[in-house]
Amino acid sequence: MSTTQGFELVAEVQQSFILQVAQAAYDSSKIPHSTAIPAGTSFGPYQVAQGTVNIPRSGIGVTMAPAQNAVTLLLGSTHIQVKIANPPIPSATMFDLLADVSLTLPVGTLPDSINVGLILTALPRSNVSVNLTSGDPVGPLTLAAIQEYVDQQYQNNTIPHSISKNGASFGIFTADAYATISDDPTDPANQIETSQPSASQVKVSIPIHLKLTNIMAGGQPVPSPLGVQTRIDITAPLTVIPGSISAKITQGQTSVEAIAADPAVADNQYATDKPLAQSIYGIDLDALLQQQIKSYAQALIDGIGDITVIVPTQDQIETFIGDQVYNDLIATGNIGIWTPNTGGNPQVTVNNVTPRVLADALAIAINSENGANPGALGNFVPSGREFALAVDAPRVLAIIQQTINEPQSEGGLGGIPTTINNVDGHDVKVNSLTTTLQEGSIHFEGNVTVPNAIAGHIDVSADFHADAGMTWVNNPDGTQSIQPVDLGSGVDLSVAAWILSLLLGFIGGGLIGGVIAIVVMVVASNLASSIGGAVIKNDITKQITGIGAWPQTLEGIGTVSASFQNPIDIHADCIIFSG
Repeated sequence: MSTTQGFELVAEVQQSFILQVAQAAYDSSKIPHSTAIPAGTSFGPYQVAQGTVNIPRSGIGVTMAPAQNAVTLLLGSTHIQVKIANPPIPSATMFDLLADVSLTLPVGTLPDSINVGLILTALPRSNVSVNLTSGDPVGPLTLAAIQEYVDQQYQNNTIPHSISKNGASFGIFTADAYATISDDPTDPANQIETSQPSASQVKVSIPIHLKLTNIMAGGQPVPSPLGVQTRIDITAPLTVIPGSISAKITQGQTSVEAIAADPAVADNQYATDKPLAQSIYGIDLDALLQQQIKSYAQALIDGIGDITVIVPTQDQIETFIGDQVYNDLIATGNIGIWTPNTGGNPQVTVNNVTPRVLADALAIAINSENGANPGALGNFVPSGREFALAVDAPRVLAIIQQTINEPQSEGGLGGIPTTINNVDGHDVKVNSLTTTLQEGSIHFEGNVTVPNAIAGHIDVSADFHADAGMTWVNNPDGTQSIQPVDLGSGVDLSVAAWILSLLLGFIGGGLIGGVIAIVVMVVASNLASSIGGAVIKNDITKQITGIGAWPQTLEGIGTVSASFQNPIDIHADCIIFSG
């Protein structure tokens, strides 16, 4: 079947044109630039205090989805900022996210019109997908969540700040013991720290200071006070799964780091007691103190308890983003691509419209005929052009025949056969005239007779052929018009030169030239009435003097400009106008 696949006219635009429409929709705020997220909106397990969705123009893209007869609108690098109400931990207060949002938008006729556009009305939520490009924000929260949870346990005294015991016994020694636990965010040496030794473990390191007074060994006093500092390390199982971070502190293994003298203890006897314990009693004082300090670990474990922090999953975050963009765009309505009815253009005479998405273009098939097959349409937009209009050969030939049948008083031939009077003083009978489209031209063939051409009573008949093309001319008012191009003609005649000259002039400049001059105006009129372009008429003759290449107004977007470019491609099955 032909290029137009059984439609009178097919308008096609490249994917690049659809992108320009999407960008124009953004420029006119049809696609929102920034939207507030309502307070109280669910963000996974959290509630939003405030937030915004920002869509940058630079991230807008389109791809064609022929299988769905749709266009996929990409809102790349969409920026989402969310502040959480009553966050469980400080690190979960603010989320700053980047995502690519894709919307698969069906292409169809807009409600109650022949206009074609991207349909957002009643768009299924499933047509919106989100890819979080800034990465899962929960992963980096793991250590922060545990650290902040432990800090909170310390601040509310669930982790004891001090432990004391008079007459504590360790080895051969007894003493009054006073241990202090610190968590000072301004002093790294005295701050509780968390780390992740492996993917399945977390370590909580707690600074502890131990002061011993009234130290006795075998009933004999030992120089005191003795002050040391170290850290109790609790290494516990860590589980990070979608939706939660868990640390089983109660199942942790404890250890005590190296002992060091505590400079905060005045008159500290540690440096004296350590060698004394070794020389007199053969005791490693550091190991003995580590054992004593380790005995305090259980109180710290009980104070921390098992940790579970509920967090949003990546799926929940992506669903949240998709919901916000979906709600925003649905509220804006459909996006027009071809809207000839907008602006009250009275020239539009379209019976039916069938939009079809191709792999790299959008086809708008107008006025179906018997056997029309939109599924077989292909991209016929010439390389380097953004749009093209193909008028099928039967329609063009019908226009030509209509022109031929017009009365001579209205510029036609009055039908065939017919007689044209006073052609350089002679009458010429047109006996037959056939028209076809061929590669590069409109081709005419026929037969004419010049009565009484020889000796005043001998008729001369001749076969003829002529080829004509068309070209665009830019008008001062910004519209364009079509003008005929004589591509040559010939007469099958071997008689007097004056007869040959008369017939050649008549065929090229009179008969065919006149027909083509009228035909191009009718073609222009039909183009204008089908595509919805601007139509300019002569105030007196009412003939069309110029047309626009595309509807000047896209519904809900604004004014667009387009122009045809030469050449006008004539083929055996259609004529293609492009720009």
